[in-house]
Amino acid sequence: MLSILASMKVELEGYGGIDKGAQYWSECELNYTGIGQENVNQTMDNLELDSNLEGVVSVGFAGSIDPEIDQGDLCIIDRVSSGKGEAGFKTSSDLRKRAELALGQDLNFCESLTLEDPVAEPEEKSELSGKKYSIVDQETYWVAKAVKESDLPFFAMRVVFDDMDTGLPPASCYDDYGEVRILSFLSWLVREPRMILETPSMFMNSIEARRKLSEALDRVIPALLR
Repeated sequence: MLSILASMKVELEGYGGIDKGAQYWSECELNYTGIGQENVNQTMDNLELDSNLEGVVSVGFAGSIDPEIDQGDLCIIDRVSSGKGEAGFKTSSDLRKRAELALGQDLNFCESLTLEDPVAEPEEKSELSGKKYSIVDQETYWVAKAVKESDLPFFAMRVVFDDMDTGLPPASCYDDYGEVRILSFLSWLVREPRMILETPSMFMNSIEARRKLSEALDRVIPALLR
């Protein structure tokens, strides 16, 4: 049995998303943590992670802070650190190896940095670039920390939603689970009219990232359940 954790439904469900009718999902527990440390900690406190689990798998979207990592790239996380300076965590080498063999395609093995706030502007990404990290998100470190305390194998995989040159709406445009706050989003577009033409591409990026992640899970989950 595997515990599969994503932060938002949009990462896995919808057009191009996972097929819950696939046989392997009967051997998985799927939960959504919400965005950020507070939501992740609350979810992990409420979850009862069985000591017999074969592993806990954290998946979702990420932002790139590496010019070599582009939109749609699949990243297997080797190590995750916190922007708050806490000790980092390595993911399970056994689960990483099994995932690599199952995917059989070009992969990026990345160090990930979990931050408290989203990195929305290209200028912010440039400031973080050049360090040892390749991608950023707001959840993976806190999931890893909870799993470490439960002494279970941990694996993490992310698909890049936004590259270094892509701007994002501010956090105020979304709720804790990634659902768009329509009025806030429209207000942001009024303030940032240059982003109106970028809105369709953000929608298409979401579909492509979800499709890429779902296809990877189709291969990885059965390999991790062996």
